[in-house]
Amino acid sequence: MAECEDVVHLDNVVLRRTLLGQLDRALLEEIAGILAEALGWSIETTQSEIVRSLRILEMDHGVRLV
Repeated sequence: MAECEDVVHLDNVVLRRTLLGQLDRALLEEIAGILAEALGWSIETTQSEIVRSLRILEMDHGVRLV
């Protein structure tokens, strides 16, 4: 999916291709790990994407993951 749908950021997947009701931080980190492998992200990029997505979810969508 990551390669075929031109995924660039973790939030692309979380906001457009998952059910937010089932999302928690552990799942967000799992999705990030899958994307990291598929897209060749470094550990630093993966962590940055997690932080970015958490910020977007909370600030733009009122969703706080624990």
